[in-house]
Formats: sequence, C-alpha cells, structure tokens
Amino acid sequence: MEKIVIDVGGYHYATTKQTLKMSPLFKNVQDGDFIDRDGTFFYYILNAMRGSTLFPSDAHIAEHVREEAYFYGLTEYAQHIKRRYS
Repeated sequence: MEKIVIDVGGYHYATTKQTLKMSPLFKNVQDGDFIDRDGTFFYYILNAMRGSTLFPSDAHIAEHVREEAYFYGLTEYAQHIKRRYS
C-alpha cells in the first residue's frame, strides 16, 4: 500500500491512498496535497474511513464532525452521528 501524507487545514495526516479512496473527494489525491478544511476534526473522518465507528463524546464537537462527514461524502457516518445526538 502506498503511504500518503496530506495537509488538512495545517494538520498533517499520514495514511494510505486506499484508505482515502473511501471518500469520493480523495479519488485523485496525491502525497502532499492541501485540503482547505478544519484539520482538528479530520481525525474522526480519517478513522471513519479506516472503519472506526467511534464518535466524539461532546455534542458540539459531534456537530462539527457530522458536517465534515457530509462534506467528505461519508453520509452513513454523518447519519450515525445525527441519530446518536438527536
């Protein structure tokens, strides 16, 4: 698997292209690419793409993560968050 490092809002995340392809937004991602989004919440997004079902314990943070999940095309993950905090 090919390792890739991306910059999400100033935070650097190392993963694989295979993992990133779980989101349609990363279809053509390259090593070193910059994504102009809030990198503080990308931790949850990346772990969701890795198969994690963990959610933020704080409802305010969960709302931000849900918004980011919709942006990245992770609709199922976003809906799980919405159900948990509704």
